[in-house]
Amino acid sequence: MSTEVSPVIVPLTNREIKYIISWKSESFWPDEMRLVAKLKRALTSGEPLQLSRLQTQLVYGWVEEQMDGPYGRAASNIEERTIAEKLINALATS
Repeated sequence: MSTEVSPVIVPLTNREIKYIISWKSESFWPDEMRLVAKLKRALTSGEPLQLSRLQTQLVYGWVEEQMDGPYGRAASNIEERTIAEKLINALATS
């Protein structure tokens, strides 16, 4: 039985990746710093973004944080919703 984990291909555009990076300009946790560095490498490499399932879930958590508006209302824009949908679909197919 193999314990190797297949990467999740997340079809985000460069614009969407930049948008996500802007949310974490001041990462505190080492895992977040590594994930932001991986996102930045994806911008420069031109390769499809490959994340582990856990990393994909972390980015989805960031999207959820961004979509929370004042007083618990959803205050999202079309880019945030599109990113969330792409992450959900990537997780569902992995």
